Amino acid sequence: MFWEIATASVRAVVELGEESDLIHLIAISPDGKLLASGHQDGIIRLWDAHSGQLRASINGHPKLVRCMAFSPDGEVLATGSYDDGVVKLWRMPEGKLARVIDGHVRGVSALAFDKIQGLLATGDDNGDVRLWNPKSGGKKADLKHGKRVQSIAFSPDGKLIAISDPPAVWDVASRKKLTTLKGDMLWIYRMAFSPNGKLLATGSEANSLSLWLVPQDVAWLSSDLMNPINALAFSNSGKYLAVAERETQKITIWDMRPLYKSLKATH
Repeated sequence: MFWEIATASVRAVVELGEESDLIHLIAISPDGKLLASGHQDGIIRLWDAHSGQLRASINGHPKLVRCMAFSPDGEVLATGSYDDGVVKLWRMPEGKLARVIDGHVRGVSALAFDKIQGLLATGDDNGDVRLWNPKSGGKKADLKHGKRVQSIAFSPDGKLIAISDPPAVWDVASRKKLTTLKGDMLWIYRMAFSPNGKLLATGSEANSLSLWLVPQDVAWLSSDLMNPINALAFSNSGKYLAVAERETQKITIWDMRPLYKSLKATH
């Protein structure tokens, strides 16, 4: 379903057929025209986001597709799996394999693109994070997080990268860790920077949603929910934060504007 955030109404419904019960995660291309679904059996499917028509079915990985993301220009879809330890780059919209990046000893658990420099960050079960040039496949840097990587997020300006678990913020240019966020940091599965880059939202298995001022390591807001957080995302304007709870499959839309006013008044 595609929702109109301002009115909380359904804008469009895309039927994904019998395969929908096997979907582990989805990603939408930057132009909103293509929807990619990663499945428990390792299959990647590409759909027309408006009509719901299946565009391509790809034998992506041996088993579960654990993570995936579109490049900022929408020309590449990156996918990773626990089982084969590689990252695969697929050329869009046809879904042809463009490159295989083999640089992790253990399964690939998270990945993210940087919108400014075009870097691709990948993390694994060993706690290793690698920065790549996706066009050449060349490795740019190693970041030793130390524990299993659950989530990766770049700040909008590309200067910071957040890595969990536990959540830490690194400086991309110097490759140095700036801070480790403190608090109830159990199983941080999802993180997202606000579009202005001032806030980092974290969602945990312990049912907590937190907003942090970065890189100052200041917990600005924390809220205990009823269920583990499965996904979260800011709107492009930053006015809203969508939070999905796993057990109830409920999505809550948070209006961020009063909080930004409070932030401006106190900082």
